[in-house]
Formats: sequence, C-alpha cells, structure tokens
Amino acid sequence: MPAFDQSHMIQPDNTAHLLSKARRAINAHLVNEMANAGIIGIVPSHGDIIATLLRRESMTMRELSDAIQRDPSTVTTLVKKLAQMGFVSLEDNPRDTRSRLVSLTPQGRALEERFHPISVDLTRTIWHGINDTEREQFRDTLQKIIQNFQP
Repeated sequence: MPAFDQSHMIQPDNTAHLLSKARRAINAHLVNEMANAGIIGIVPSHGDIIATLLRRESMTMRELSDAIQRDPSTVTTLVKKLAQMGFVSLEDNPRDTRSRLVSLTPQGRALEERFHPISVDLTRTIWHGINDTEREQFRDTLQKIIQNFQP
C-alpha cells in the first residue's frame, strides 16, 4: 500500500488562537484605559458605535450595523444600552417609518475628547517595536485572512 502523501496539507498552527489572544488583550487594554479616563460602563463594542456616530450626524440601525459590521440584533442591544446610559438618542426616521435614527447626545459627543487619547495610546501600544514594513505586511496578511472567510 502506498504511503499517504501529506506534503500538500497545511499543518495546524495556533494563528486563530493568537488572533483571539490579541483581540482579548486589546479589549482589556481599552476597558482599562476607559476606566482610567472615567468612562465607566462602555465596552469596546460600544466604542465602535460611538466612533462611527462621531463621523455621522445620525444613522439608521441598518446603516450602523453595516458600518461596524455587526449583526443588526447585536447593534440594537448595544444601542439600547447606550441610550439607557444617555449617550445616544433614538428617533423615528422621517424618511422611513419602519426604521429609527440613532444619534449621539451631547453627553455622547463629549466622549470624543476622552476617546482620542485612548485611541492614540492603543495605536502606539499595538505597533510598539514594529517597523513600517512589518506593519504593512501584517495588515496585508490580515486582509487576506479576512477575505478567505468571505462568501
């Protein structure tokens, strides 16, 4: 019986584990930095929504879901929590009665000045000790990995 040729098979590695570990480290860093800045109760997934709304005056839930690439039901839950905390408001959409518009409140907009230094610090921490070429190669590789999972 001929030997089974495994040379064409990719050997298992810990890439998925490392990506998950990096994501957990980034989220823990963000939560810690937000707490240090007096931002309590907001988690990184809330930050995605706030950062997106800082760039736009208002958005429908669907637009917001598409912008942050999260499931609409997840976005609805996150937005409701932000509304309860007073950071966003929900209003009927005058262009489409089936949807609602999400906007930052003045309290939500005020987070921008505290988010900016946290974002700068996160970027510095992520890329510490990594040169521009390595950074570009890493980002290109991550984009290829993401594309591998697209339908």
